[in-house]
Amino acid sequence: MSVDVDPGHVPSQAIIDTHRIQLTYGRSTRTIEVDHDTFMSPEFFKTLVLHQVQAAIADLAWSQDESSGGSEGT
Repeated sequence: MSVDVDPGHVPSQAIIDTHRIQLTYGRSTRTIEVDHDTFMSPEFFKTLVLHQVQAAIADLAWSQDESSGGSEGT
């Protein structure tokens, strides 16, 4: 599993509107978009974003299990 925050942006480039959290597992990717204020607030991030990250991780794990299980049956 890899996580990229704001892929394609250089560190010196200020981001003031929307952040992207990109999760990749194998060949599958999920992206979560978060507004800047929510991203920067520990409390908002914990209550509004963390469950989305956890759901994306579970979805990626499930998709990998399905793809590996499907290839075993062929």
